[in-house]
Amino acid sequence: MTEVTTDSSTLTAGEAIEEALAQKSLCAAFQVTAAANADRPALRDLGVEGELTWRDYANRVRSIATGFTALGVKPGDTVALMLTTRSEFHLVDTALLHISGVPFSVYFSNPVEQILPLIEDSAARIVVTQPEFLPIITEVRRRAGLPEHIVVVGDDAGEGDMTLAELEALEAPGFDFDASWRAVEPETLAGIIYTSGTTGTPKGAQWSHGALLENVRAVHGLAPVSPEGRVMSYLPMAHLFERWFSHYGGMGFGFTVTSVPDPKQLAAALPQVRPTRFIAVPRIYEKLAGAIKAIAGADETLKQALEDGLAFAAAELAENREPDPELEAKGAKARETLGAIRAKLGFEATEYLASASAPARVDILQVFTALGLPIAEIWGMSETAMSLSNPIGKIKIGTVGRPLPGVEAKLAEDGELLVRGPIFSGYRNDPEKTREALDEDGWMHSGDVATVDEDGYYKIVDRKKEIIINSAGKNMSPAYIENVVKSK
Repeated sequence: MTEVTTDSSTLTAGEAIEEALAQKSLCAAFQVTAAANADRPALRDLGVEGELTWRDYANRVRSIATGFTALGVKPGDTVALMLTTRSEFHLVDTALLHISGVPFSVYFSNPVEQILPLIEDSAARIVVTQPEFLPIITEVRRRAGLPEHIVVVGDDAGEGDMTLAELEALEAPGFDFDASWRAVEPETLAGIIYTSGTTGTPKGAQWSHGALLENVRAVHGLAPVSPEGRVMSYLPMAHLFERWFSHYGGMGFGFTVTSVPDPKQLAAALPQVRPTRFIAVPRIYEKLAGAIKAIAGADETLKQALEDGLAFAAAELAENREPDPELEAKGAKARETLGAIRAKLGFEATEYLASASAPARVDILQVFTALGLPIAEIWGMSETAMSLSNPIGKIKIGTVGRPLPGVEAKLAEDGELLVRGPIFSGYRNDPEKTREALDEDGWMHSGDVATVDEDGYYKIVDRKKEIIINSAGKNMSPAYIENVVKSK
């Protein structure tokens, strides 16, 4: 790891990625990226005129960090963000990182009863929110006595204490912004990811700058990122999946991030953004595959090309496949013809697609492979980020791939998947649950039951808590039993 010592403004966008990833903290990486990409667009909001360049982004981060300091935010203090997917999230979160603040996001659809435990556990001094969520946050403050300040993104603070613009106008005499972010160390906390709480009180997974940045480095090691990329941010920032991809990834790779407030706008947004990288859950890929088939079905040439492409994709994704030059030639020609569909959808410049959270259907994977857009199925948790992935070009259907660079994985005696590497630092205020999840050797016990093949590809087969133990002491997977029954 290195300190920012060179004049980053003289770096090319490609050189800046390497320099940013060599830094010791996310804010140091951000400073390299912002200087090297100063005049490129950094943040956009779908349907909103105007954009912020990386220079604008950096200037706003400085003013917001100054405002938080004026309100008394000190290193280690927590600030909650209850925002829809929008550029202000990136501005506020990044500013907090520069003063060693600890931001976390709240699902804006949650009721007061689910937000209260998070505010109390985190001891959040400030909440940054939007006018439509003010009734919820003011009720939280009435019950919990926190937060001390409510900052509202908008023209009117309403029942809040001040607008974001008013916060940015505050002065903090004696505050040295550059010294502040340079003091951030790899072990400094960068955020909290609260689990969904479906099985009890949410746990706050704490993440350090060093671990998050190491995850960004691992992505580059697995599938090198091209400079001047474009991504869409449309999933909740309360989940690590989106934060890791567009927010922390943006700091390292210099993405232009377009925020899409409503996932229903995704199909319309894709041709406008033309993302170079795209992540989604399987259901979104299913809807896009339906659109692909509809477009192809309306044109005989495209229809035939898709059929040829699907035949090639089925062979390419099959295990133990034998080379078939004739089929490969037809597949290559089909992909060339199907370029019209890629362009219509907005995927003509896409270099990487990934799917997570659940197994993707084989037929859906085949559709995208036919178009020349193979989807890498990946695996991760709020506690581990993206730890396993199928390498593009070496995809094994039905698996979540192999460990990323710097990540170790293995199976416990009962088949539980264990992961070690750049992972979370432990659960906030809960050493007992931390000990349950992280053993003394640093292995994270995922709770997922998996298998691993001779090539090191892992396949998730069940959740450990659902394992049945019969009278003979044998562990049995309900999913496996169900599949056996179905096959009879």
